[in-house]
Amino acid sequence: MGHGAVGVRALTGLLLFLAVATTSSAGEVVVTIKGLRFEPRTVTVKAGTTVRWVNLDETVHDVTSGKALTGREARGRKRVRFPDGRFSSGTFGKGEAFTFTFEEEGVYPYFCNVHPFMKGVVVVTPP
Repeated sequence: MGHGAVGVRALTGLLLFLAVATTSSAGEVVVTIKGLRFEPRTVTVKAGTTVRWVNLDETVHDVTSGKALTGREARGRKRVRFPDGRFSSGTFGKGEAFTFTFEEEGVYPYFCNVHPFMKGVVVVTPP
């Protein structure tokens, strides 16, 4: 088998992983941090599911629940970060991870305090 077949198999595995990470039953879902982005940006999970954010970037990041304003909505404002206190990882570097278990239904926006343009959402459905 040539190198091309290995690459196609790896790509297929990655696409399958991303599809599984987007919607999940209780267990664990992984969100990667790479290229100054959360991937996938939105995940839908059942209550009781743990989300693990894994930093693959060379720089530090954090995961903070709440909203961050960017672009036009941030113009002229002194404050652009609005953490809601549900969870906060503190900064973590390449190869490190942060986990949080979502016990209650709801929509949980989050952002990176270091790079507030990085945003994501966890949607939690009934178990």
